[in-house]
Amino acid sequence: PCLVIEISSRSTRREDLGKKKFKYAELGVEEYILFDPLSEYLKPPLQGFRLEGDAYVPIQPDAQGGLLLTTLNLRLLREQRMLSMFDAATGERLLRPDDVAEAHRAEAAARRAAETARREEAAARRAAEARASTLEAELAQLRAELQRLRGSEDV
Repeated sequence: PCLVIEISSRSTRREDLGKKKFKYAELGVEEYILFDPLSEYLKPPLQGFRLEGDAYVPIQPDAQGGLLLTTLNLRLLREQRMLSMFDAATGERLLRPDDVAEAHRAEAAARRAAETARREEAAARRAAEARASTLEAELAQLRAELQRLRGSEDV
């Protein structure tokens, strides 16, 4: 891989900053990111390293503490306990899995609402057609009765 992002914790910090960091450099992973969502031990809680030669050098954070990743043209930023990703070129925030799930739920709800509206419209149309049919039958009966009454006047 060109990028590894580790969600780090107090219990894994030594391995993350030691053995894993060395192993990823050895494998040629271009960028190595450590994220401590609870801010337990990493200061700052989002840190990045870029491979130069055979060793990692720190990625300098921007004014907001974000990291620019050249491998994927992304900007990472800690937002509370979450790691947000932004398109580095446009600044557009990429959707998180929760965002995607919410969009799918909203889309499904909209589809259900549209289907319900379609069914209600079809039921209303059937009811109107039945009423029209009933009225046409009544009208035919009234015309027949009128014709009969007119016929009896002529006699």
